[in-house]
Amino acid sequence: MTSKFLKALGLFTAFLFISIQSFGQTVAKADLSREWQIITQQDGIDIYVKEEHCDLNNNGKPVIFSMIKVVNTTNEKKSITYNYIQQFDQGCEGCNENPERIFTIDLEGNSEIEEDCAIKHAGLSLIIKSPYVTSSWKFESVSIKILSIK
Repeated sequence: MTSKFLKALGLFTAFLFISIQSFGQTVAKADLSREWQIITQQDGIDIYVKEEHCDLNNNGKPVIFSMIKVVNTTNEKKSITYNYIQQFDQGCEGCNENPERIFTIDLEGNSEIEEDCAIKHAGLSLIIKSPYVTSSWKFESVSIKILSIK
């Protein structure tokens, strides 16, 4: 009896370890352009990214953002949870899976949500470069990590 229990416990532990490793490696990257491009697709949800230059203060000094568009191609309402991260040459912003960087969007069937320079939706935009902040970090890419769809 103890032998069977230990075998089952060992198999469960191995399965759990493999599942966690696989989940952590699910990262889609895209180099940004000014046009929407697909970054990931899963379970009827398509996520697109693009670069957008927004003159927020109308002073000719645009802030450069990476923006997301989420499209639900199914007929059902979906809850989409994700971590939107940025890779720079000197490190990664959001890679530590901080709860403040994990966002959830509820999206009706056959609908979409996207960000623009109005910046109305939390989790759909990240600042790549601001003219008001000097930094030696060079932007490389964005990623969607921890994508969960229910």
